[in-house]
Amino acid sequence: MIVAIIFALFSPDDVEAALMAFSVEGRRVTVAGAARSGTAAAELLVRRGARVTLSDASATWPDAEPLRALGVELELGGHVTETFTTPTSSC
Repeated sequence: MIVAIIFALFSPDDVEAALMAFSVEGRRVTVAGAARSGTAAAELLVRRGARVTLSDASATWPDAEPLRALGVELELGGHVTETFTTPTSSC
């Protein structure tokens, strides 16, 4: 629904430019949930230069290694409160 609204308001070139312009370089980002959308978000963010932690309640996750290879820190087996609440000086 949101994507349809964005495309209705802006041309595809405008949307592409906006998506390419956002910067997370050097920022610490926590993604909650390792389902498809969380995995995709973690991959996008790390490729854009963020320091990413992917947190999931599940203790095991079969697709972990490709994200680890990209530099994503995995927090499996439950969410750690400090991961979500502790600010960092680089953000």
